[in-house]
Amino acid sequence: MEYLKLLIFLPVIVFGYQLFCYTVTLKKEEKQRACRSLGIIIFPAGVVCLVFRNFYTVIAGLVMIMFALRLIAYGLERKDKNIFIDRYKEDITENK
Repeated sequence: MEYLKLLIFLPVIVFGYQLFCYTVTLKKEEKQRACRSLGIIIFPAGVVCLVFRNFYTVIAGLVMIMFALRLIAYGLERKDKNIFIDRYKEDITENK
């Protein structure tokens, strides 16, 4: 029975990794939208895997949660990295 669970969760993790790699390679707004939505979809699936309290499901759940958090972080990344949030107008005028 344990091998059956392993045979189920291993392809799921590999497929999730393929989706992760695909969404990270997208560009700009499409990347943000895809990363956030996929991260939000994968996160509850990981939490559900934690509920079963089996060794294989807990490991698969933790991996899914890590993928989801990384995807959400990629989705929150700024498009234009030339603008710094922590700089004020006073700092820019003083440096000139």
